Amino acid sequence: VKSSPFNVRCVRRVNKLEVEIQGPMEVCYKDTAHLNAHIIKGNGGYTFQWNTGESLPMVKQVPLVNTTYTITVTDASGQDTIIEYSVLVKALPAVTITAPSVVCEGDALMLSATSSASVYNWSGPMGFSSNSLNPVIPSVSLANTGVYTLSVTDNNSCSDTATISIN
Repeated sequence: VKSSPFNVRCVRRVNKLEVEIQGPMEVCYKDTAHLNAHIIKGNGGYTFQWNTGESLPMVKQVPLVNTTYTITVTDASGQDTIIEYSVLVKALPAVTITAPSVVCEGDALMLSATSSASVYNWSGPMGFSSNSLNPVIPSVSLANTGVYTLSVTDNNSCSDTATISIN
């Protein structure tokens, strides 16, 4: 029996590492941005390193100013990719309430506000609620004393609140 030499060639297929960041590109001030490094293609055994110090694929951040996040993803074959993802922080709508701090029984209570918002929701004692920017309670009693809250929402879906105490 005669044996002949033969060559064995092993081919290892390496997938190019592809990653995308999923998450909001805009958040309202003090809102949480959930960012996720989503693997599209790669060779398994991934490690993650965000510029925030986290080493998981998903992070939760509360940016107070426009912020660029960077993540380095490395796979088992040693390929790595660096991705930057910017999050724009939208300002909250301005809101200011004015009203007399003391109102006599039987008088009208005029709540007045200024705001850059487009949606207004007042709440207060005795189940008071109104969607008007400047509501009036025609004849108040002692039961109307307390804290009045105005929640506002702007066209960017950002919200803020203000309160005033009426005695």
